[in-house]
Amino acid sequence: MDCGVVSLPLPGPTPTLTGGALRGRPSSRGEEFLVGPENRLAEVAVQTVLEGDGHDHFNPLLFFGPSGSGKSHLALGIAAGWSARGRQRRRVQCVAADEFALELHEAIAAQATTDFRRKYREAELLVIENIPRLAGKTAAQEELLHTIDALIADGRRVIGTALSPPSTWLEVAAALRSRFHGGLLVPVRLPGNEVRRLLLERWSATLGLVIDSAAVALLADRLPLSAPQLLGALIQLGERATLEGRPITLEQARRFLATFGGKSTPSVKEIAAATARHFGVTLGQMRSKSRRRAVVVARDTAIYLAREIAGSTLPELGRYFGNRDHTTISHGYHKLKQMLLTEVEVQQAVSAVQNMLKEC
Repeated sequence: MDCGVVSLPLPGPTPTLTGGALRGRPSSRGEEFLVGPENRLAEVAVQTVLEGDGHDHFNPLLFFGPSGSGKSHLALGIAAGWSARGRQRRRVQCVAADEFALELHEAIAAQATTDFRRKYREAELLVIENIPRLAGKTAAQEELLHTIDALIADGRRVIGTALSPPSTWLEVAAALRSRFHGGLLVPVRLPGNEVRRLLLERWSATLGLVIDSAAVALLADRLPLSAPQLLGALIQLGERATLEGRPITLEQARRFLATFGGKSTPSVKEIAAATARHFGVTLGQMRSKSRRRAVVVARDTAIYLAREIAGSTLPELGRYFGNRDHTTISHGYHKLKQMLLTEVEVQQAVSAVQNMLKEC
């Protein structure tokens, strides 16, 4: 696939979209999951699970990331693919954590815990979503722990999803957190620029929109959103263009971005200020020649976000951050982008700053 984007053939849950004047209603989740550079580990994990036998360090497997990043699409898509690849007779169980806890409570009340355990412990593949929702549910946590141990010991597969890594599940038993730490933790990030651009191109065709390639590129640069949110933004823009009876030009895209969500795109200074607050450094330090690690990471984070959110150019960022050469700015941007693939703390920092900017 073009632009370094890989297609994983994974059917995903289809959200309900409300109507409008546009023809066609594309789903933000279809019969595939588009993987860009930001989610290469997810690609490897999916392929290993579908092709493996369960006896590997990918078990249990946990997908974690922000809402709308595609965790459920990946987990449930694997479950569907597992059955489709000659495993029709194998049992697959997919359940939300809070539903698991409710089922257990009802089984205990009905003195039917044997049937409950048989249902989950005889599964070939167990997908359990939103694991931190077991917070405070001691019995359910203990039951899930024993279920995971039984399945893995028998070479069966366990997949979980969560908004954050196990280290942040403060009200979940240490033993259960430890089980997932002992498997593979896969951060699932929101679609990157390459994926967003491809999605916009596909959806525009489905919606019958005529849109300039420059407008697509600008929207992809300035809207670092989840797939459902990105589709919603395109539908809004498309409705405007349909009412005006004109194709979507670069200038129309710019006007739309200036008012999208009721807020204008944050400036470099606003992004830098929010980043400085998060890291506990000053704007002066970030714009200085300081090489202290906290300052460098903060500076590179601000550079990354300014590029992704505001579409700032390398020369612009160079001038703002102490008249640095654009090659130095480029190095900081790409270094931070690589760190996002593996370092949970950096992922959380970027997410935190993005949330701060939304609240401003």
